[in-house]
Amino acid sequence: MRLTERLMYVFGIAFAIAYGFESYTWCLFFIVIVTVTLIAGIIYEGYRIFQWIFLIVFIPQCFLVFMGEYNIIAEIILCTVIFLGILTTIIYGEANFDKLKLTGPFEVGHKDIHINGTGNAISVFYPMDKDVYRRIMKQEPHRNTKWMRYGYNTRLGGARSTAPWGSETHSHPFIWKFVADVNMLTV
Repeated sequence: MRLTERLMYVFGIAFAIAYGFESYTWCLFFIVIVTVTLIAGIIYEGYRIFQWIFLIVFIPQCFLVFMGEYNIIAEIILCTVIFLGILTTIIYGEANFDKLKLTGPFEVGHKDIHINGTGNAISVFYPMDKDVYRRIMKQEPHRNTKWMRYGYNTRLGGARSTAPWGSETHSHPFIWKFVADVNMLTV
């Protein structure tokens, strides 16, 4: 469960209501609360795409509050972004594949095969019977494979893949943190 993301939406709604009533003192209070929630979300859960979009819309709203100006178009855009963020979370679930339903007669098994000497690894995915899958998941839930199997090193590799060709400058690995706890629903 992504607590800080949900809190961000709740406080964003409260901010939108306070802004709609032109209560700028409450708006300043909610700006501080949303900012603290955003920072906590970056540190503890990572950042999803809708949170970036919320931030892009939220910053101009803050400037309008600081200037003491009300703008109905900015209010509508903020409410739309909050609504879309909540709606996509309801429809598609968290960013951890928890609402993913596989179709067909099989589930997915997974095994990493490491090559001696080179340090290379191969991920092998194979079909397995649904009954066997359910039994293993019930008996050994820790076998559910993590998407980022090697933790920080995998995040660092993903961040390094964003560097321009021939350059060592890349994005920070915290951008990939939101997928650190995602399970692949494989055994």
